[in-house]
Amino acid sequence: KGILIGNYKDEANFVFFQVVDTPGILDRPMENRNSIEQQAILALNLIASLVLFVIDPTLTSGYTIDHQIRLYQEIKEKFADPKNITMKIIINKIDMATEEEINHVITTMKLEDHDYLLVNAKDGKNTEKIVQYVINHFKENQFLR
Repeated sequence: KGILIGNYKDEANFVFFQVVDTPGILDRPMENRNSIEQQAILALNLIASLVLFVIDPTLTSGYTIDHQIRLYQEIKEKFADPKNITMKIIINKIDMATEEEINHVITTMKLEDHDYLLVNAKDGKNTEKIVQYVINHFKENQFLR
């Protein structure tokens, strides 16, 4: 329903970064997007250096895999490539998704193992891998020291 901003702190290792959680952006023309969706796009455009794109392989979100992939491609083309913003795919709801649904996403998007993370946000399964990925990404790109 809105943009959420949080901070991650690991004081022992001097790791600090800000997280901006944007609401889902529907795959429709810009002029048809509501103000919350437009704020999310503005956040991507102005402050993002890494985008974690969450995909629901179970279709419980109400959007098909093809719909979600089109949106991913639009965001990647408009924001990631021109501005050197890295995108990482998070395949969520692995507790509900069948192996076939997960493999469909991986196959359709032609993903390699390093392109995505499998998580279940509801119970926190593998979410520590997201945090570790973000930390490693920023260290490799010298955002964190």
